[in-house]
Amino acid sequence: MVLHLKDYSDKMIMDCLAKKESFQKYLCFMVQAIKALKSSDLRYNTKTGRTYNNQMGMIAWFSNSKDIPTDYTIEDHIEWSIGGDIMNAASRLSRGFKAI
Repeated sequence: MVLHLKDYSDKMIMDCLAKKESFQKYLCFMVQAIKALKSSDLRYNTKTGRTYNNQMGMIAWFSNSKDIPTDYTIEDHIEWSIGGDIMNAASRLSRGFKAI
């Protein structure tokens, strides 16, 4: 199954990420980051554990296939598998760089 970030509402994504420690720090940049990543078609393949976007192709992967989570819900995948990319984009925006 491939999870496309653009298939989920901004509110749902924000709710999934609200548990993260640095969420409040980058809150004002989160909507911009999510919008930028949706426009680049950020997606996560739950079978292979690989994350892709249109600009760079494959951007993250599990080096050990045994580490790929098999019992995650959609919310868990957004929080843990895609959440890091969103938080990174928000951090970049907060420092004056492009999201991607």
